[in-house]
Amino acid sequence: MKYAIDRFVNNREGQEMEVSAADIYEQCHGGKPLRADTRFYCPECHERVFWHCRGGRLPDFFSHHAKTESSPECDKRVDGRSDLYIYERTGLPLYLSLKYGDVSSLNIAFPAIGEHLLRIASENNVVIRINDSMDVRVTQSRFFLDETTLIPVAFLPPYEKNYRIAISAPTSLTGLRKKWSDYADGFASGGAIFNIQSSGGKKIKRGDSITIGKEYYAVAKDLIPRTWYSKPLYPEIKHRVVGKLL
Repeated sequence: MKYAIDRFVNNREGQEMEVSAADIYEQCHGGKPLRADTRFYCPECHERVFWHCRGGRLPDFFSHHAKTESSPECDKRVDGRSDLYIYERTGLPLYLSLKYGDVSSLNIAFPAIGEHLLRIASENNVVIRINDSMDVRVTQSRFFLDETTLIPVAFLPPYEKNYRIAISAPTSLTGLRKKWSDYADGFASGGAIFNIQSSGGKKIKRGDSITIGKEYYAVAKDLIPRTWYSKPLYPEIKHRVVGKLL
């Protein structure tokens, strides 16, 4: 692909802009560091990409790294599919929601599908199965007509894996494909970061950026890894325990 998001603009980490592969060629020959491991990101799926310098008259370009099970679908991949809808490519989002006191629950967010499609799904006894561990029947009393429905999940998938979502629905209900994906973003080995909202927060997807000086929720067993002499590896990251998952 010709364009990517550069997160090291003017040699300053934290600044970002869209750049072309040709721009990077000029910077490289100007002696600026590439920082290729963390610098460039896909503008659609937000995964890290790397710059190809082909030389001669052949155009330079950006490429995704090898696809894994946790990689989102992206039509900018060489092996991507451009016929997929947005939630099929990026997966369904995860949310924290405050239950009581300092206890929160983890939820998969299902976008509204409208009154007509929800009624048909309910009449056809459509069932959502999550990781072969829980079933959720799609009914008009369980799902909202015109806003996102949060379905609580009391378990995590294996590290670096996504939640698997299977929908048992007649082939005639193609409208569900436009709204609901077959996976939701999972957790990395170090946990997950959520933005802070009034009653919880939305998970920051893999490859998305965060802002220095801003507070986030971190869901992890041990947020700050420690060395053998029990001092934090990243003392500049200030943190405090504010609650726990249900």
